[in-house]
Amino acid sequence: MSYILPGIPVIPVLEVTGRMMAFLSVILVTRILSVEDYGRYSYVLSIVLLVSVVMDGGINSLAFNNSLRNQLDELPSLFTTKNFFSLIAAVLFFAIIGVFKPDYFFLVMLATGSIFFTGSVAFVKMIARGQTEIRTDSLAIVAEPLFRIIVLGIIWIGGIVVGLEMLLLTLLLVSFLAFIVLYGLAKSRYPLDIGFSSIQVKKVFTSSRWYLMYYFALVGIKRSEVVLLNGMLDTTSVAYYSAAFNIYLSLQLFFTAFVSSKLKLAVTSQWHDARRSVLQVAVYAIAVVLFVVLFAKVIFGVIYPVEYAHSHLFLQYLVLGLPFYIMTEAGVYLLNYMHKTRQNAFVLATAMCVKVIMLLVVHPASITQFIFCYVFFETALGVIYLALILRNAKRFFGTGNMKAVYENTAG
Repeated sequence: MSYILPGIPVIPVLEVTGRMMAFLSVILVTRILSVEDYGRYSYVLSIVLLVSVVMDGGINSLAFNNSLRNQLDELPSLFTTKNFFSLIAAVLFFAIIGVFKPDYFFLVMLATGSIFFTGSVAFVKMIARGQTEIRTDSLAIVAEPLFRIIVLGIIWIGGIVVGLEMLLLTLLLVSFLAFIVLYGLAKSRYPLDIGFSSIQVKKVFTSSRWYLMYYFALVGIKRSEVVLLNGMLDTTSVAYYSAAFNIYLSLQLFFTAFVSSKLKLAVTSQWHDARRSVLQVAVYAIAVVLFVVLFAKVIFGVIYPVEYAHSHLFLQYLVLGLPFYIMTEAGVYLLNYMHKTRQNAFVLATAMCVKVIMLLVVHPASITQFIFCYVFFETALGVIYLALILRNAKRFFGTGNMKAVYENTAG
């Protein structure tokens, strides 16, 4: 594995670089759109991101686990099923939006198209991540964000006036271009031929159903408050919250990549070596939290328009939940690898239901109250997964235990 700094693999740094580019794209969007249109943009993305979980079908997570075990024979059927299921889910979603939110139909259709191609790029990325194949993984991380910056930069610098509809159409074309570039590279390395077979589709659905349930719940936990926030407060408030959450999301992505990129190394390590990695993550997380709390106001002053300046307080509150988010992510990966995805699905689905009910009952009257609920819930879920990690850790780490996992898989 390649490292940029001691203890920090290349991929997490590239992930945060890609996220910084994506974040710069968001900043450009705030410059291009009005605050009201950016609020609508955030709302549309929140809905589409939830639906993207159904479009994924849990197949990306299944592909990652298979790639970790060097089981690549099923990649064509996984890739075919993912695309087939994505199209079916998208059509059903369009029908629902057409009935209940007709004003958003065209916006949602464009955003869903972008998510379709982005999801296919993510599929290839997770295969490369499981194989620790840095070149393909790196391109999958940076291609689309880089293309977005170039296009949005041209629009902003050129003073081109575009509405929300035209902007979403532009982003759809960018996602398609990134997919074409990456697919051309990945197809020469991995078996990604598309060939429909009802038997294979059924087999994939049977294998991925618990991945779908756990991943849907995980994304629901992350994004449900934005959907509820839109129903309780105005779109301007949604925009202010999204401005803070986008920075927090970048931090989440860095540590998610950190955990996932070290997973293959972890399963071949003894427990005392694994603890060293855990301590590294803990130190980095605490340092990041302290930095953001101290300098959030400066960060917002540099990157956001003046209208968003007071949102730095929201970021200071959100980042307090980061260490517990890391615990949750590590626990999810650990249980998946140990063939306990059903347990993940149960824990996360229960947590999502409790969170939604809590928000509906409490009915926060301000963004700050929403964030307090979010951080409280992030903390509680992280503590639960910390307990699960400690319970399973010594059974998980070490070559002998990995051999047992392979034998269970073969059985």
